[in-house]
Amino acid sequence: MGGSIVPDGATPGKINSLSPKNFDLMLSQISISPDLPVEGDDLNADVLVKNIGENQANTFTVELYNDENFDSIPKPVN
Repeated sequence: MGGSIVPDGATPGKINSLSPKNFDLMLSQISISPDLPVEGDDLNADVLVKNIGENQANTFTVELYNDENFDSIPKPVN
């Protein structure tokens, strides 16, 4: 039980943000090293992925990208 995140505040009988999903993966933690990289450095990313879905997520891929224009659309790396 809880409050849905829809603007109306309620969605009785409908699927909403609180409805359990089969797979619900989220990036719960990320750490990048080195802490202060400079151009040309190799970076290492350690990520912790959490699944709050009803089914096990045995296989998945994490893709990281720099969203330079903040449109949430990944662009190919040149």
